[in-house]
Amino acid sequence: MIINIGPSRSGVGNYVKLILKYGRLDYDVLNVSLFGRRSPADYPSSVEHTSYISISSNPVEGLIKYYFGFMSREITSGAEDMGRDADLIFLSQQDLIGAAALIRKRLGRPVVATIHDVGIFRGKYLLHPYRFFIDSNLRRVNDLSMVFFDSEKTEQDVMRKVDLRVPHRVIELTVDPQLFRPIPRSEAREKLDLPLEGTLLLSVGKDGYVKNIRTVLRSLAFLDSVKLVRVGKLENSLRIYRSLPQDIRERILIREDVPDELLPYYYSAADAFLFPSLAEGFGLELLEAAFCGTPVVTTDAPPMNDIMPAGHFVKDPKDPKKLAEAVRLTLRDRDDILKSYVDLRRRFDVERFIREFESALAEVAGSGG
Repeated sequence: MIINIGPSRSGVGNYVKLILKYGRLDYDVLNVSLFGRRSPADYPSSVEHTSYISISSNPVEGLIKYYFGFMSREITSGAEDMGRDADLIFLSQQDLIGAAALIRKRLGRPVVATIHDVGIFRGKYLLHPYRFFIDSNLRRVNDLSMVFFDSEKTEQDVMRKVDLRVPHRVIELTVDPQLFRPIPRSEAREKLDLPLEGTLLLSVGKDGYVKNIRTVLRSLAFLDSVKLVRVGKLENSLRIYRSLPQDIRERILIREDVPDELLPYYYSAADAFLFPSLAEGFGLELLEAAFCGTPVVTTDAPPMNDIMPAGHFVKDPKDPKKLAEAVRLTLRDRDDILKSYVDLRRRFDVERFIREFESALAEVAGSGG
């Protein structure tokens, strides 16, 4: 049984969808809305049994329920009917670990989880309430029967925070190869009504502090005659966008609410994908771009430089001038960079991912947790 908090159009949600699509086991799914107003249709569904519960309608209510123990009880209650026939309970993300001990006690089943990241909190975000929520859940990691990490970087980050005493392993993520595949550039641009000629750069992902979209926008001042396609609403960087000169804003094409099935067209339409992230647990967007045959400009730090085999990395991701220089070099060396991506499909093969994931589940279930 999977207990999942990731909406379909999120990294965790896509992770769960990949398991449901390619996995060989039978999975029931309990989708949980922790901190907002969502509906069952927003989440992945299983061909077996899918259910849904909402813990809170807003972050404040959710955090209060967590601190007083109500969150764990409601998650466990929602799982009890479905989970009694399950061999094992899998938590899709680290925010659910706080409920592991109670789930294990009530259902009598082993509980495992994937930790995707430990968050990034700097400057004004240092005292963010969500930081204490994450840290509190991570301190309970030894309530699990086994823990998975999506990268060695995440494993190291967690082990610096907690004394990890349960079995653990790195199972590198991947993306759906049937969805993310190369599409002829002219076909992609025509379908998306993008300029058929000229250089297009691409930015994809939620506009939070970590994704560093601000620097992407600022880098256009150092790049002549290129346009940026921004997939996703501008939020954290909206003020920066509004402060840009009019001629630069005219070179930014913003596309909001793009369905998953169109993402491969956006990657394939671009000449380069910009991903100067400040921190990642993995960074699925890197593989999405590479699988679509688009060279990546990313940060020279783990896990980004561990995933990408070659390219022009940015040592200071907050420097727009350095980012622009890396873009120019990437456009120049595009063909050579793409040749280095051939091995990525073998390393991040979906069959390898499912085999490692499900064999680990079988190991825990067989041992009784």
